[in-house]
Amino acid sequence: MNHERGAAVAARALVPGGALRLWWNMPGDLEGPAWEAVRAAYDATEPEVAHLLVRSLGAQPESNVPRAAGFGPWTTSTYEWVQRYSADEFCAMAATYSSHLILDDVRRGEVLNAVHEAITRHGHVDYHYVTQMVTAQRD
Repeated sequence: MNHERGAAVAARALVPGGALRLWWNMPGDLEGPAWEAVRAAYDATEPEVAHLLVRSLGAQPESNVPRAAGFGPWTTSTYEWVQRYSADEFCAMAATYSSHLILDDVRRGEVLNAVHEAITRHGHVDYHYVTQMVTAQRD
């Protein structure tokens, strides 16, 4: 990712005073019996990446985002929300994660089957998201 090049493109596209907004979703509070079962399924089938897949990150400090040339300082807004996933829905989403795509088809199937069974036993998982948006005004 080339932050300097991206900032230059954004600065050319915006008028002075225009806003550059970047946002991303991160896992929030992923606790409770269903999430314990999902973590156990990942630990049993893919322990090397389990900690990356189902752990809370929460909002990150705006200082983690490098200042963009041609823009003022960042300000941060944070939004928390919840999405309920069935076992089918969660596994369909998880299958798109790069950590799952690098697995061969058989291995990916084993991991997702274990996760599917864990969620099915609990009916669903409530995925708590934290959406963070940083905004900078063009100079």
